[in-house]
Amino acid sequence: KYTVCVCANRVCARYKPLIKYTVKREGNAGAGICIVVGQKIVVSDAFPLGKYATVFQAELMAIQRAAELLQPYVGHGQITIYSDSQAALAALNNIEIKSKVVLSTTIRLDELAISSQHPVKLAWIKAHAGHIYNEVEKKKKKKGTKMPIKEQEPVVPVPNCQKNMDIDTEVRKRWNIRWHNEKTARQTRLFWTDVDAQKSANMTKLGRNEYGDH
Repeated sequence: KYTVCVCANRVCARYKPLIKYTVKREGNAGAGICIVVGQKIVVSDAFPLGKYATVFQAELMAIQRAAELLQPYVGHGQITIYSDSQAALAALNNIEIKSKVVLSTTIRLDELAISSQHPVKLAWIKAHAGHIYNEVEKKKKKKGTKMPIKEQEPVVPVPNCQKNMDIDTEVRKRWNIRWHNEKTARQTRLFWTDVDAQKSANMTKLGRNEYGDH
């Protein structure tokens, strides 16, 4: 019997069957998958996840894709999914699911477990530890970040933290444009060239005597 494994990022399992690699660079996220059975690569895949996916979501999407691609190999033996993302593994192990990506990944893993006659395990493995197939997945994940998006953005649900950050960035951008185009407060704009919310907040907390020093 063969053992089939999934490894996250630049890692591979003890039995070297499958590696999953995710990365986010140049504003785009991508992932790569390499399934190895009996030390032979049987599946090699890379896919883009767009500019909105977080690294956490990319890790989960790679595990999800691996679970789908492992279906034809369920008869080869026990499946062990290795990942260097403790956050992703913790989310999948949590009884409370708050993310749609975690839910869809959990469903795919359940389907894989039902199809397989052997246990499907999730395990953590240390990243950047010189495991075999590291370079294969490094190339795959880079390919994923450069691949064109075939489906409409966002590919995965945009997390609230990303929404808040984008809104805050746009607000600051428009605020600065208005400040730079302002015709009044000429002297103030000389020493306060850009909008600085933190500096503004700090100044409102100053006392009368302290305020004169600033």
